[in-house]
Amino acid sequence: MRVTILTNNSMATSLRTEKSKATLILTGGEYNATNRSFTGQLALSLIEMAYASVCILGINGVTAEKGLTTAFYPETMVNIEFMKRSKGKTIVIADGSKIGKTYSFKTAPMEEVNILVTDSSAEAGELSKIKELGTEVIIA
Repeated sequence: MRVTILTNNSMATSLRTEKSKATLILTGGEYNATNRSFTGQLALSLIEMAYASVCILGINGVTAEKGLTTAFYPETMVNIEFMKRSKGKTIVIADGSKIGKTYSFKTAPMEEVNILVTDSSAEAGELSKIKELGTEVIIA
């Protein structure tokens, strides 16, 4: 599939193969070894120049009440900018351990998420609350 992927995730380079038709653009910026991501003004400047047809986010915490949260403020700013630059759906990918967790910085309310992809270890009660807000939940 011919797509352009704009990401701040340094691990994305290991997923691209020679057979891939995808164009991969890394934001660059300040490297966070814990998250393996780039943040800061350099990353934000590149994101501000782009428009996306879909936004796919990884996140630290997801709850119906508090929405999407992260532990690292600069990552929150990058996530917010990615969401603002998307003209299509917002898809959040979060393993079950992140569902029901809240961290220090809010990225967005749950109502701004179109699809949540998680796994079967996610707390069922929290997923029910998220569905009630209109977010489609996919168990992968």
